[in-house]
Amino acid sequence: PVAVGEIIESESRRLERLVGDLLLLARLEGTGFSYTLSDHDLGPIVADAIDGLRQEATDRGVELRVRQPDSPIRARVDRDRFGQIVSNLVGNAVRFADSEVHVTLWFAEGKIHLAVGDDGPGIGEADLPHVFERLYVAQQNPKIKESGSGLGLAIVRELTEGMGGTVVARRATGGGAEFVVSLDPSGD
Repeated sequence: PVAVGEIIESESRRLERLVGDLLLLARLEGTGFSYTLSDHDLGPIVADAIDGLRQEATDRGVELRVRQPDSPIRARVDRDRFGQIVSNLVGNAVRFADSEVHVTLWFAEGKIHLAVGDDGPGIGEADLPHVFERLYVAQQNPKIKESGSGLGLAIVRELTEGMGGTVVARRATGGGAEFVVSLDPSGD
């Protein structure tokens, strides 16, 4: 009886997230979605998003490693939406990681970059071009600790592109998956 209640509660939370993700994606793909863009230091936004996932990472035995410069890295973003990008990518990495998730924020070649990588099973070559498609299921479906809605990466792409950036998926050096979001820095 208690286990049945926990299962029902868990499934209802999963369905609530799925419906929320579907509604957000529909709004993002429609013409009525707007961003509140302003100049922000991305470091604190990244730190806040990661802090919100520390307990989940600890519960799963995953260490979160964060590297970012001491000086501010500023971009014109929607603060809440950029935080959602970080949360989606880090949350996804935590679910697939064997033991570590690396989050790096840096400036190079005229762009600001955020990389989120894990030491999990990685992404198969055949799957790489499709990971940002909604509800895409990997051909080589790795065993993960929890399944998501299949919409998180599609949302990341829509939010990133909506703020003028790009996102790519690739195999991480040493195994696992890595996602890199690139944005223009704030104008001086």
